[in-house]
Amino acid sequence: MIAVQRTVLITGATSGIGRASAELLARRGWRVFGTHRKPADADALKAARIEPVRMDVTDDDSVRAGVAALEEQVGDAGLYGLVNNAGATLNVPVEYLELDDLRWQLDVNLFGVLRTTRACMPALRRASGRIINVGSIGGRFGAALNGAYGASKSALATMTEALRCELSFVGMSAVLVEPGAIQTAIWDKGLERADELRSKLPPEAIERYGPLIDAVVTFTKQMAAGAVPAERVAEVIERALTSKRPRPRYLVGTDARVLATLRRYLPDRAFEGLIRSRLRKAIG
Repeated sequence: MIAVQRTVLITGATSGIGRASAELLARRGWRVFGTHRKPADADALKAARIEPVRMDVTDDDSVRAGVAALEEQVGDAGLYGLVNNAGATLNVPVEYLELDDLRWQLDVNLFGVLRTTRACMPALRRASGRIINVGSIGGRFGAALNGAYGASKSALATMTEALRCELSFVGMSAVLVEPGAIQTAIWDKGLERADELRSKLPPEAIERYGPLIDAVVTFTKQMAAGAVPAERVAEVIERALTSKRPRPRYLVGTDARVLATLRRYLPDRAFEGLIRSRLRKAIG
C-alpha cells in the first residue's frame, strides 16, 4: 500500500515558530503549505520546500482566496493539519489602549485564527484533520502593558477548548500550544511597536507610566536573551499533529512550565505580587 503524504497549512510561515515548523515538517516528509503576505517571501519559502500561499489572516477576501488556491492543490485528499501560528503583540497601558489598537491585536491573534479555521474546515473534514493553535503562556495571566496581547491569547485558549469539545463529536481535534520566551522576531517587532505607541502617548501617560514602560522593555530584553530556539516549538507542534491521543495543551519552555505551575498553585495576590516584584527590580 502506498502511504499518503500528509499535508499541513501553517500561517505566518516566513519567520519564527511558523518558519521553523514548516521547515521541520518539510524535512520529515510532509507536504507543507506556508502563508506569506509579501510577494518577495514566496521564493524563500519555495527554496525551503514550502509551498507558498499568499494570505493575510486579517483580510476576509485574502483568506478565501488563499484557501481556494490551497483547495486546488490538495483536492479530495483534504488537509490533515492546520497550524494557526500567525500572531503579533503590542505593549501599552490599558488606560491608554486605543480601541483601534485593541481591534488590531484581536484581529491578528484571534479573529485571524477563526477566519482561517472556518475557511479550511471543508478540507480538514475530508482528511479528519487536526487543528493546532499557537497560544502563549501570556494568555494565562495579566501582566503590565500586556493587557491586549494577554486578552487575545486568553480568548484563543478558551475558543480552542470549545472547538476541541465540538470537534470530538466528529472525530477531529484541536490543540493549544503555549510557548514561553522563544527566539523569534516578535520580540523586536513588539519593541518597535511599543516605541511607536509610546511616541503617541500624551505627556501625562509618560509621567505616570514611563518608569514602568522602561522596566517592561528591560524585562522583555532579558527574557529575549534567555529564549529557547523556535525549533523547540516546532518539535512540539509535530508531536501534537502526529500523536494518536494529543494533549489538550502543550507548554513549551521551562519558563512557561514554571509560570503555569505558579499560576495554578499560588493565590492571585501572591502571584501578582511576584510579577510586580520582578518589574520593580527592573525599575531599580
